[in-house]
Amino acid sequence: MPKGERPEDGFTLCVNPYFSTRLEQAPALVLYQLVLVNYGEFASPDDAEIFGASVLGIGRDEYYRTLCTLTDELAGGPGDCGSA
Repeated sequence: MPKGERPEDGFTLCVNPYFSTRLEQAPALVLYQLVLVNYGEFASPDDAEIFGASVLGIGRDEYYRTLCTLTDELAGGPGDCGSA
């Protein structure tokens, strides 16, 4: 969420409260969104996956599976992501 009218005012990243007791998984979620915050509409999902995987020191496929697992938990089971 933007903190003001200008990007220079900063942003607040909100993580679903479901993860409030699972802080070890928050970085994977936050890193994916940081690309959008930093690059806006120029950022692609591919960019976000590559960035998140690189920061965490894991492969892109592993990072993608991690994100899928976390988002599937919120949905109550495998969704579109779970079948990939």
